[in-house]
Parts: sequence; structure tokens; C-alpha cells
Amino acid sequence: DTSAFEETVRYRAVRDHFVDSLSWEETGIYDYYLQRIEEEGRYDGCYTLEDVKERYRAVDRMYESMEQDGYDESKVENRLDHVCVNIGRSGELLHAGVGNHRLAVAKVLELDELPVRVVVRHKQWQQKRERIAAGEEQLPPDPHPDLRDLL
Repeated sequence: DTSAFEETVRYRAVRDHFVDSLSWEETGIYDYYLQRIEEEGRYDGCYTLEDVKERYRAVDRMYESMEQDGYDESKVENRLDHVCVNIGRSGELLHAGVGNHRLAVAKVLELDELPVRVVVRHKQWQQKRERIAAGEEQLPPDPHPDLRDLL
């Protein structure tokens, strides 16, 4: 659900930083991370305020790169860091909780396309894919992104 993602703390911080020109500290993201670190011992790979600051310096670099070059998959160091989605029963794309910063930056930059990694497909959606692949069902004229590999 796109609107739910746009209500997340990370998305709002990215939007506030890049659209409204707030510092990362002013967005409240440092406080959010520090609270989660205090509660959990670590959060999103961060243990200290310096870790959090480095994380958001990396987000600044990612934004600059995506603004200049669009989304370049080759610049993602770990393939597990791609934006991940699940696909619902009717083909709806559901953010799977990975690649939050990349997705937030892509939304702020209003990129038309973003490669994603499909993690889970609903059984009904997978059955539709299988029927299309077997030629038992027609591929729609403007195929869903998760059907394009069946062309």
C-alpha cells in the first residue's frame, strides 16, 4: 500500500530532508533511531549516533546518484538491499520492508520505474502467472510488471 509507506518515519524524513530542506537532525530521524537503538540494542544496522549519521550520509550520496543517473542496479552493493515487494492476490504490489531508503528516494525524485525483487507471490497471483505461462490465459495488452517476463 503506497499511502502506508508514505506515512513511515523513514519516508517522511527523506521527504522532509530533500523536499523541505530540513537537516537530518531536524527531521527527527536521529531521535527515532536512537530510541530504537536504546530499546533493541541496535536498529537497522546502527548501534550509535555516529552509525546513524553515517547511514544518512549514505542516503545523501544515494539521492545524488539517483538524481543524476536514475536508479542504477549496479550501484547496489548487496543484491539483498534492493527494494523488495510481495504481490497480492490481484497483483497489487506490497512493500516487503526492505530497501526503504531507496524506495523513499525514488518516490521523492518521482522516478517512473524502479527495479524490485519479488519476495512472495500470493497463491492466486502465482496461479494466474502459471496459466498465462502455459497459454491457458491471455496476457493482458498492458501487462502487469510481474508478467512481463512471460512475454
